[in-house]
This record gives sequence, C-alpha cells and structure tokens, in this order.
Amino acid sequence: CGCGCGCSVTLLVAAVLLAGSMVCGSIAVEGEQLNPAYPMSKRPTGEVPLFIVSQTVVQQEDAVTFQTLSGFLSRDVPQMYRVPTNLTGSDSLTFWLHDMMQNYDIPINATYMYDFHGLLTHYKDSIKGFVTFNISSESVNAAITYCAASSNLIVAVGLETASFLKTLGIPLVRDLSNATVANVYSEVKQGLRPFGATFQPPSKSGNMAEFSVFAQFPTMEYLGDDGGDLVHTVGSDIKSHGVNSIGMGWGPEIPYVNELGSYGMYVHASDWASDLGSYANVDVHMGMKNHPKLERISLKGLKAVAATHPNKASSKHTVAFLMTDGDNIQWMINAWATQPQWFGSPQRGQVPMGWTISPGLVSLAPSILKYAERQRTRNDSFVTGPSGVGYIYPENFLDVEAFANMTNDYMKASGIDIVNVLAEQPFSMEHGLFNAQEAVDATFLYTGSCYAGPAGAMGFVNGKPFLTGRVAMWGTGNEGACQGVEGVVATISALPTDETKISGYSLVPVHAWTHNMSDVVRAAEDLMARGVDVVTPETLVQRINASVSKKCPWPMGSFQDSCTNCTFDDDCMLQCTCDNGASGHANTTCNTQCCSILSNNSGQLWCDSHQCPTSC
Repeated sequence: CGCGCGCSVTLLVAAVLLAGSMVCGSIAVEGEQLNPAYPMSKRPTGEVPLFIVSQTVVQQEDAVTFQTLSGFLSRDVPQMYRVPTNLTGSDSLTFWLHDMMQNYDIPINATYMYDFHGLLTHYKDSIKGFVTFNISSESVNAAITYCAASSNLIVAVGLETASFLKTLGIPLVRDLSNATVANVYSEVKQGLRPFGATFQPPSKSGNMAEFSVFAQFPTMEYLGDDGGDLVHTVGSDIKSHGVNSIGMGWGPEIPYVNELGSYGMYVHASDWASDLGSYANVDVHMGMKNHPKLERISLKGLKAVAATHPNKASSKHTVAFLMTDGDNIQWMINAWATQPQWFGSPQRGQVPMGWTISPGLVSLAPSILKYAERQRTRNDSFVTGPSGVGYIYPENFLDVEAFANMTNDYMKASGIDIVNVLAEQPFSMEHGLFNAQEAVDATFLYTGSCYAGPAGAMGFVNGKPFLTGRVAMWGTGNEGACQGVEGVVATISALPTDETKISGYSLVPVHAWTHNMSDVVRAAEDLMARGVDVVTPETLVQRINASVSKKCPWPMGSFQDSCTNCTFDDDCMLQCTCDNGASGHANTTCNTQCCSILSNNSGQLWCDSHQCPTSC
C-alpha cells in the first residue's frame, strides 16, 4: 500500500494523490492492552487513506469541528490528519506524516486539503448531528465532552459551519453555547470512559479535542492550584474505577501533577499535541501485552568517542549528560526530533548523550518511538521521562506500586532500561519500588533545585544503582546546583577520579529550555580534554555496577520528614540534622550498611528498634 522506505517523499506524495482510494490489508487486534486507559482503534492507521487537511482552512471554531469529527472516526480507524500548510512543509506534523508514509506505507488523500466544506460533505451521511458552542467560553469544552460521550457521530461547530451543516440536512442536536462542562458532564458521564480526562483552557480547544473524543474523555480547564470543583468530581469518579488512569493536556505543574496523582492519574503533558489518533494506531499491537520490545538498532562499526573500553572504568571521573523533559508528549511530537537544539541536532552523535523519552509513546505514538530508535547513534542512550510511563510525584500518587508495575510493562515494550523519577523528597520509601522492577537497571532520581539534589549522592536499591543529579546544566550560573556550560565543566573536572567509589561518577541533567545539544558538545569536549570520561547513561550504570566496590544501600524512610541537610558519602555514612522533639536539632550519623530503612527518634536516626550505628 505504498512504495516503502526506498521512495522519495516526492514520489510518495505523487503516488497517494493518484491513488487516494487504496486500502491496506486488515490487521486484527488481539490480546490485552498494557493499559486499557489508552484508546485504540478497531483498525490500524493506514487501513483507509488519511484525508489531509491544511490548518489554513480549519482555524479556531473549524479546528474543533475537524477534531471532533476526526476523533469519532478514529474509534473505528483514523481517517483524517492536519498539516500546518501543505505536504511539503518543514514543520514537525508534516515530518511525521512523511515518516508514516515512508516507513509504514500509510496512504493519504489530499482531495480536501483546502476544502473543509468538501470534507464535511464527504461525511454527511455518517454525521448524525451537531452541537454548537461559543469559542470564547467554556462551552467549547462542554461541546467536546458531549461529543466524546456520544455513541453516534456528533460534531461540535460554530455558527458559520452550523449553517452549512443544515444545508446538508444534518440536524442540530443541542445548542451548548451557554452550557457549562459541569452540567454536561453530569448529564452524559455514563457515555464516557472513566479512565482519564483532558485538561485544556478554551483557548487551546483546537488541539486535544480529537483525542478526547477518540478516548471518550471529558474536557475541562484546570483552575487554580486544586483544579476546582469539577476536577474533584471527575477525579473522584475516575479514582473509583482504579489507578493508572491518564491526565492529558496540562495545568500548573506541581499542584496539577500532585492533585491528579491523588486520584491515581498520571500525567502526559500534551496541551499542544494533535493528530494523536493517527499516531496511536500506526502499530496497534505496540500497546499489547507480550509484544516484542523494539528492536535495538545495530551499533556495530560506529565510532566510540569516549572510551576504548566503554564498559570498563578508568582512573578518571566518569560523567553522563541527560536531557530533561522527555515526559513532554507535545514536545516529542512538535519539535524534539526536528529542531536543531535537541534530537534533530546535526551535532548529535559527536559525544555521548542521554535522552529522556516517555515509554507511554508505546501507546500514544509508537512510530515516533521507533523513529528515535532508528536514528540513535552509538552515542545516544534513552532513559524514561519522569517518572516512568507518565509524570507523577511518587510520594503523592495513589498507588505507586501499581504505577511502578505498569512502568515495568512499558519499559519492556519500549526497550528502555533506566527510569528517571522526579520527586519532592530524595529518601521516600516509594522510590525503591522502581528498582524492584525486572525491566529497570537503575533509577535516576531528580529532586531539589534544578534536579541536582542531594548533590550527586548515589546508592543502591535492590542491588541496582540509584543516582541523583550532581549539578545541572541549567541557566548561566557558575556555582550551586544550576550552572552554565563553564560552571559544569569546572565543577565536574574537579571531582574525584577513583572508579571504585561512588564519588567517581556523576549524572548531569541538561535543562531542555535553557541548553541544547551544542552546549553539551562544548562541555563534553572540554571535559574530555581535561581527562574526564564522558559516557552515555547506560555505560555510566554499567561502569558503576562493574567497578564500585562498596555498594551502599540508599537510605529511605520517614526520617526525611524531620531531618534536613542530609549528605551521603562513599563509606555509606548518612549524616543529617534532625529535629530532637524539644525545639532543637541534633546532628546524627548512620551507616546504611547496618540498616537503611530509617526513622527519626528524638534527633537520632533509628532502625526498627535501635539507633543506627556508625559501624556494623
């Protein structure tokens, strides 16, 4: 159904324009989904051609109409896809369309690229009715929610398109131009799937409406820090059906992630995402249990930059860089792979680099995950985005064990073996649940300012490395946790070089919004010139396992609630200042080789029933 990987984009476009009606063979979907919260089409993308429509003809109100129509159609098979301008644009959406065409033989039809009314006419016999909304009020979210709950194809439209649909004989079902989401939700919630919700202000209604209707999720704005009464109502309804539901869209980051986590919902930052129905179903089997994990690209013959024996430590300090924000689904779709600052950089591959990427793409956009695997070089390494399959703070999530188990399934499916966890505290008991998973080789924990707390401390949980950020490439400073290129180079090059001790290794988070691949190349080359080994995160973990002689258990427990200024050294000594219960504080020390699950007892670190000793 297309000419395959060897064809040029020009030939592909010409072919599909001439063969707009070609249909691929049917692929049956069998088995159990990794997470049934994600919607899945009955038939995969490509079984019928995708009608391509330019965003230049579906602005504002019509964008919502397009997306509600596309979302409902995707319940059977994806049939529509938006591009910003045309088929030769240099934007990310057009890039991913060509990727689907070249690598998955997805046929397209450009008949209605600039004729939105023609597209509506094409589907007039399928559209059973429409609802109206006011684009400047929450009624647009009410209309999207109404369409999402409908078992018939109902589209949401503005006044101008409403007049056109009437000429086609399509009836008005409801005027929702003055409706609230709360009223519509209470009326139609039985038609919604209780496994997630989309959080979008009306100003972004043209982005995630397709996915909301496809998934049968309600859409609402997240208001203030706690979301508002409707978020509490919807969250409680979702919570009553179990954990590991999903929150799409976005809100005020920390309170948003915490609030949704209290209902058992993990977050996918996706407020600017679109066309997820097409992406999610390119390979509908990727999100199924027992699916073989992604094939690793053969790296044989590629030049290694950093070390002659990359898995064997030397008498040098060893450092790995890791780009932040890979949990951000809309960034993955829109700019991550195509812009020169990040994975699309022409300098990528010159030095070892780690990239956080969401294993949730297995269900949301497997073709993008596979693209990353195809394009990786010997110097590229993948780590999950925070905090696994989706974004949570483990301390505040409803059931972290269930989340860690699901992260394990998605890491197996994606072939990623290091998990990056973002948390509010470094020593919470919940963190250990990740290293207990079969697919996890190590946990990279981000806490504190710029993800560099507690200053590169490292230990072992369940016999596997547990690392924190040493210093972050974040901003332009030359000291503290957040430093520019020169500050990072100066800090790392001054660190110990003993490969048998945990202080001989460092993880450097690279802030995606203030630094780029070019900055990492500059830092890495300077560090290598100063005798530092720069490796991928995978190699960093391998070296730690092979060379560190004293594998200190990582401290965890309730002590963190009343102890501050904690440090952890090469000899497994945890030192903290703890509240002694008498309006004062005491300095206390514990050797975690003796015990590592700790509490604070009147200013002293205790194990189960005794004070933790400094030697065993």
